[in-house]
Amino acid sequence: MRISKELFRDDVSDDDCSPVVIRIFHRGMVRRVATGVWCRGCDWNPCSESVACGDADHSYKNCVIDDYMRRVAGRIQDWIDDYLSGCLSRMADRDFIVEREAQAAFVALDSGMRFMDLIEKKMESVRVLNTRRGYETFRRYFRSRYGEGPSLRDIDKEFLNDVAAVLESDYPPGSSMRHHIGSRFNSVLSFAMDNGLMPVSSALRLPKYRVRHAGRNLSEEELRAIFRIFYVRAVDGFDITDFPMMSLAVFILDMAFQGLAPVDLASLRIGDLRLQTLYAPFKGDGKLKIFGEENNGMRKRESMRVVEVETFRRKTGGHVSVVAFHEPIRVILDALCAGRDQDDFLIPCFRKGESYTPERRQNRLANYFNRMTGALNAVVGEAISAYCGSTKRVTYYYARHAYCNTIDSLDVPRFVIQTLVGHKSTVLEKSYLRPISPWEQACVSRDMFRLLMPPDAVGGL
Repeated sequence: MRISKELFRDDVSDDDCSPVVIRIFHRGMVRRVATGVWCRGCDWNPCSESVACGDADHSYKNCVIDDYMRRVAGRIQDWIDDYLSGCLSRMADRDFIVEREAQAAFVALDSGMRFMDLIEKKMESVRVLNTRRGYETFRRYFRSRYGEGPSLRDIDKEFLNDVAAVLESDYPPGSSMRHHIGSRFNSVLSFAMDNGLMPVSSALRLPKYRVRHAGRNLSEEELRAIFRIFYVRAVDGFDITDFPMMSLAVFILDMAFQGLAPVDLASLRIGDLRLQTLYAPFKGDGKLKIFGEENNGMRKRESMRVVEVETFRRKTGGHVSVVAFHEPIRVILDALCAGRDQDDFLIPCFRKGESYTPERRQNRLANYFNRMTGALNAVVGEAISAYCGSTKRVTYYYARHAYCNTIDSLDVPRFVIQTLVGHKSTVLEKSYLRPISPWEQACVSRDMFRLLMPPDAVGGL
């Protein structure tokens, strides 16, 4: 399958414009989806599949075209997922099991393996520390309710109904713990079926529980209050040993670094930061010369000092490219980098030269950010209550939500936000959407600080 953008020249209007369409080609069949965008033939760039800058509205038109491309790609991905789900369901309904897996299932059933043994096997296959801890919580809960549990041959619909009833009595509707236990239970059953320890049956699953929204969003007024406290106090700089100021600085730095998760922020080293000067893309009339007066226009382009960081999300392994406007966070970076080496951690959570086991690393991270969260709420709690009448407890994961919601309020396209925060997307979206340029990332960072910073603060824009 091939999805592309094209100018449909078979349809030409009176003003010599043709519609831009999304072209889908698959096994000799071609289908086109209209985007509602019209463009002159001379303003269409077939190489980049976009409207050229000769069109005064090219930026808006390209955003509309990209939006339609994402919709088409997402719809096709949904069709593929639904088709595969249907095929797998039919295979399960017909007991389409290869002979080797069927024999393994009978061996497991005859051996009298119990459900607690199955949980242990599932935990042995898990390599991620946090995921393993989740299964340990599930194991403790299951043992407290069912001991060693039934043997695999006795697991049937009646047992699942009993588990569902116990969960409903233990946890209220919408509880995250109810969702956690139910999803782990289904995962263990799927593990058994995938490895031939139980016969495949689509009926042996608990229903999915809907989790109530955690409410991690901060309003613009609450964010302004947090920024005001820090920048008013940081007029003459601050020391990283000042824990209340440090807690504010880390929260703002996290927003500046595109809402990195605490573990990703704590893993950055000073040497990972690169200070660069970016220039706005040149948009001329195509008559730029190497020598002559026209070349002087290049010197008048808008420029911006930025901090660039190349990192990845520990949760998903996805690459994240951070481009942050330097001026408003200069006071923070100066304090964090003063008198320290390039291989020191940017935030003093981990120590240089020490080796950490996964458990020790997770415990140190949790202890550090718990202390920081307490200091943060001690500083901003009263101010947020005075400015906004709010009493919510702020954590550092709020910074990620705050970053996404703030730049969303600036009309940044959703696919750009998805790219900036390192969320996974469908294969089709990754294949056909153009990458985000560093200048666009820097503009997003600058506009966010212009919105939230007090105008008379240090580093004011």
